[in-house]
Amino acid sequence: MDDVGAGGESDPQVGSNTLNYIPKWDGSALVTGTIYDNNGKIGIGTSSPGAPLEIYRATTASSLDPHIILSGGSVDQARIIRADAHTGYVEINGGKDPFGGATIFIFGYAFSDANRAGDMQFRLGKTGAQYEFYNKAASSQLVTIQDNGNVGIGTTGPKSKLAVAGLPSSPPVGDTSGTRGIVCITNDGNMWVDDDGTYDCL
Repeated sequence: MDDVGAGGESDPQVGSNTLNYIPKWDGSALVTGTIYDNNGKIGIGTSSPGAPLEIYRATTASSLDPHIILSGGSVDQARIIRADAHTGYVEINGGKDPFGGATIFIFGYAFSDANRAGDMQFRLGKTGAQYEFYNKAASSQLVTIQDNGNVGIGTTGPKSKLAVAGLPSSPPVGDTSGTRGIVCITNDGNMWVDDDGTYDCL
């Protein structure tokens, strides 16, 4: 008899375990798991984590295998990939397919392609997609860059390489302390270049 009730209590069997590895139940015993606890630093795939959480994947794995997947079931996933086949970049992808969603590439200084080392690249996921700079507080889209390279400021449907909406009806008047070298475009198609600070184009 014990304090739980009638009958005996069978404790789980403890199998072979390794120091600092969090054990797991294999169906019959507690055995060594794959998560390493190094005094508050957690390592997955590594026994020497250098941060509160470090995830390591062997270089023999596919370069497209994600380190982290954020999933909502059957919906598209967010994937974070550290591609070992191309040392020195991180990929953040918004889809199940590594090349199917909008993607941010962060190229490290040691990236194999010297022309991209240190760069940040934004890729669209499909034809017709566009880059957007959005002001949530004002519920307005400030800048739009379409997949054909057209840029819209104050408009979401630019029909030329640069389309600007909401321009003033006349050049803004300032004083001689204004910033020089600024270009002002008015809604009647006139362009003003402030080369001496006469117009305050800011």
